[in-house]
Amino acid sequence: MKANVQKKKITGNGFLLLITIALFVVMYVAGMIVFADKGFAKPQMFLNLFVSNAGLLVIACGLTIVMITGGIDISVGSVTALVCMVLADLMENKGVNAHAAVLVALLIGVAFGIVQGFLVAYLDIQPFIVTLAGMFFGRGLTAIISTDMISIKNELFLKWANYRFYIPAYIPPTVVIALIVVILIAVLLKYRKFGRKLYAIGGSRQSALMMGLNVKKTIFNAYVLDGFLAGLGGFLFCLNS
Repeated sequence: MKANVQKKKITGNGFLLLITIALFVVMYVAGMIVFADKGFAKPQMFLNLFVSNAGLLVIACGLTIVMITGGIDISVGSVTALVCMVLADLMENKGVNAHAAVLVALLIGVAFGIVQGFLVAYLDIQPFIVTLAGMFFGRGLTAIISTDMISIKNELFLKWANYRFYIPAYIPPTVVIALIVVILIAVLLKYRKFGRKLYAIGGSRQSALMMGLNVKKTIFNAYVLDGFLAGLGGFLFCLNS
C-alpha cells in the first residue's frame, strides 16, 4: 500500500519536474559538446545561468506563492522596471545614498503588494484585472520618472555590483541572495503553516473556509510577499545590469 502511494506521489508531483531536469541536462551536455571550443564546458558558463537570472529567480518565487492560491500577478515586470528606474533616478538625479534608495525600491514593491492584495483578497476583484491595472500603473510611473536610460554611477552601488565570490569560479552577491530566497520560500511552502494554508486555498477556497482558515488574510499576505520579492528582483536586476 505504501509503495503504491509513493509511486503515485512521484508520478503526480515529480514527473514534469524530472522531465524538465532531464531535458536541461541533455541540452546542456549537447551544448558542452558542440560549443566546447568556446568554453561552454567551463564551470563559469554554468554559473552564468544564475548570474543572468538571479532577479528572475526571486520574482518567480513571488509568482509561485500567488499562483498556488489560484491567483496571478502580471504586474511584476512593470514593478521591476519601476524599481530599477527609481533606484537610478534617486541615486543619480536626486543625490540619495544607495542604502536609502534600495529601501525605497523595496517599499515600492511592498506598496504594490499591499494595494493589489487588498483589492484581490478583501474586495474580491479578479486578480487578472487588478494586476493588469497595476502593470499599466507601473509602466506609467516609470515613463513619468524618465523616458531615457539612466546610468548608475554611485560608488557604493557599483561596489556592490562588482563584488565577487570565488569558488573557484566567481558568483556575484545577486546569485547568493537569489539562492537564499529560493531556499527560504521552499522551506516556507513545504514546512511552515503559511505554506500549507496557501496550498489549502489553492486546492479549494471553500474547503479552506470550512477548515477555519483566514482565507482573505492569507491571500493578502501572499500578494504582499509577492510585491516585496518583485521589488527585490528589480534591485538584483539593477545590480546585474
